[in-house]
Amino acid sequence: MADLCFECDRPAETNHHVVPKVRGGKRTLRLCLDCHGLIHGHSMGSAQLTKEGLAKAKARGVLLGSARPGHWDGIEHLRDWKNAAKASAKARTQRAIEIYAPLVPKIRELQAEGKTCEQVADWLTEHGHTTSTGFPFNAAGISRILQRADGVEPKKWIKLPEYVLAKMYGLREAKVTYQKIADWLNQDGWKTAPGGSWNANSVYRKLHPRVTR
Repeated sequence: MADLCFECDRPAETNHHVVPKVRGGKRTLRLCLDCHGLIHGHSMGSAQLTKEGLAKAKARGVLLGSARPGHWDGIEHLRDWKNAAKASAKARTQRAIEIYAPLVPKIRELQAEGKTCEQVADWLTEHGHTTSTGFPFNAAGISRILQRADGVEPKKWIKLPEYVLAKMYGLREAKVTYQKIADWLNQDGWKTAPGGSWNANSVYRKLHPRVTR
């Protein structure tokens, strides 16, 4: 016989105590989660049940997760890994500040001349400068160098979704100017990779990326 919900004949997923278990009830009915939820007046999905169960256990004083006795036995070196990871990231940031500090004055000078982050990156590459890992600079890297020099935590940029890029190509096919496409991107809150505003040149570069060898 198929295991079906007593109420709706869909596949049963859980047992419902006719008399609450806390009152000594033993008889159960097989129900689907939706019908079980209707009886109790809220969702009875596994995630919801787990959340409620943990909350009740915590209210009773039960120690959960890493607070449980013996949880760290044999792995004591991992106990403070989150703080260790933060300290490591902070050390890497400080190291990056020190490595690129000699380049900051030149970068600011080039920007004062009206050069974009990408143009600054090209100038550094042409003059033999590389990143600490030996790669050519790019616009995002230049932006991060300046942000760290100013004491600002570098932002994590969000890549343009495919639907936005597709619309950009579609607008160009419709003969919309690069500047108008830039205005649309800025109006909708999209940023360039270094976090700046879009302009005609940056839109052109996005739609016509250079081929690197």
